[in-house]
Amino acid sequence: MTVLVLHHFTLNKKQARIMSITVQNKTVSKRINVTLPDRTGQLIEKLAKTEGRSVSSMAAYLLQKAVDEVRTQGLIKD
Repeated sequence: MTVLVLHHFTLNKKQARIMSITVQNKTVSKRINVTLPDRTGQLIEKLAKTEGRSVSSMAAYLLQKAVDEVRTQGLIKD
């Protein structure tokens, strides 16, 4: 059985969605651990609280936004 689940990132304060794709019962999403400077972590926590998101989903959103910008600039391709 093939299951395809797509979620997108939103700026909506009430909804935080992380992209997740499941194909043939295998998750394709990438999990990473990141160590941040204290100040950067504090700012992400503050922004997450303001947006009504978890720190994890806020960080995922910011990373996705940065990657999209780099792709738009043509620095990386799919």
